[in-house]
Amino acid sequence: MSELRIGCPTVSAGGAGPRTTADVTLGPSSHRLWYEASTGPIASGCEPFVAATFVPALRAATSVRPALPISGRLLASLPNVADVLCAWDPLFRRVAVEAEAAPVAATGDDRGIGSFFSCGVDSFDSVLTHRDEITALVFVYAYEPRLLDPETRAAHIRVVRSAAAELGKPLIEVDTNVWSFADPHVSFHLHYISSLLASVALLLAPRLRKIYIPSTWSYTSLFPWGSHPLLDPLWSSDDVEIVHDGLARMRPQKVTRIAASDTALRHLRVCYASTKPTLNCGRCEKCLRTMAALRMAGALERCTTFDVPFDVDALAAVSPGPELLYAYRNLLRHLHATTEDPALEAAIRRVIATGGEAPVLVEDRARYLEYQWNRNRAALADATARADAAEARVAELEHRFGTLHHRFVERADAGLRRWPRLRAAVRRVALLFASSRTRPTQ
Repeated sequence: MSELRIGCPTVSAGGAGPRTTADVTLGPSSHRLWYEASTGPIASGCEPFVAATFVPALRAATSVRPALPISGRLLASLPNVADVLCAWDPLFRRVAVEAEAAPVAATGDDRGIGSFFSCGVDSFDSVLTHRDEITALVFVYAYEPRLLDPETRAAHIRVVRSAAAELGKPLIEVDTNVWSFADPHVSFHLHYISSLLASVALLLAPRLRKIYIPSTWSYTSLFPWGSHPLLDPLWSSDDVEIVHDGLARMRPQKVTRIAASDTALRHLRVCYASTKPTLNCGRCEKCLRTMAALRMAGALERCTTFDVPFDVDALAAVSPGPELLYAYRNLLRHLHATTEDPALEAAIRRVIATGGEAPVLVEDRARYLEYQWNRNRAALADATARADAAEARVAELEHRFGTLHHRFVERADAGLRRWPRLRAAVRRVALLFASSRTRPTQ
């Protein structure tokens, strides 16, 4: 079995705050992974890097060997993480973690309690539920790939900072490049959310003794997903408790809770489709579904973060994947329990009818996720095949051009016998052209 090695982390001063860096080798490839927080202290051990690399190691079927001992609690839980993921996805393999358990360090009770925060429905729900308990909010840039755009990144962090300030909570901003390492091996939403957020929680253990991961789904619609109540707590260490929060509330119930908060309605951010530095496009499936829930709660007009008015006909035209049918059935269930809105009910019923049957069993959901994963891999294979075909076509055209060039030189050489100097010049040009075509690319 090959081996994934994690070097000894180095903590230094980064551009925005403390940074920890570790070299990770997987087979012949080497990667320098890092985390940078806006404020410290941060962990100096290997635990964040173990959490960030363990799931890709399961896909690559390679053992993990950190340079330092790691938390005994985390070390004991990693086989359980593997059990869950291997049960969900047949492409994962259980692997060994070649590490010793670190002694439990004495920690004071002055550390705080955090919650991951993005200004979304789930994160606002957790903050408002545990507001008196939470002492800090944590925003992770790497959680959203579209924040790679500088303008979008700047606009969104201004909103998150403003919301945290109005809530009266300090904001810890964390950036990292670990997803660039995991991306070739796993799906972000199906496999890696829990691992990424847990690695950040372990990074902040010197400051936080407990941290909430807001739930994506509720007890009514649990299935294999990247952040899950079976997975998230397993990443806890001797120093930090990781809690999967909010399972008892469906998303429409969470929207009803945050509808009572003016701060939430001024900062709500749910859209993943918009590439502009605006909060919500108001046209994508997630925006429309959230706006429908806000309309049920009587708060749509007070929410100022959507670009366009709610279009019930646009909602009716949504064609969701099987996993989202749970969300629309919960939406319809909440509508029946709270208000009467015939137009909205008709639109939701049409979405459900268009989407077909949602998978009922965990096995069905896992089968669907495997299908999606394989379809994405097939699309990548198809793109690779197209690129190979294009490269072959270029080679063919180069060959044809070379043949024509050769014929031209032969004919020019024969026709210029009466002018030896011009003939020699043509030969020199032909040689220079031929050497430029065969010179290796630097």
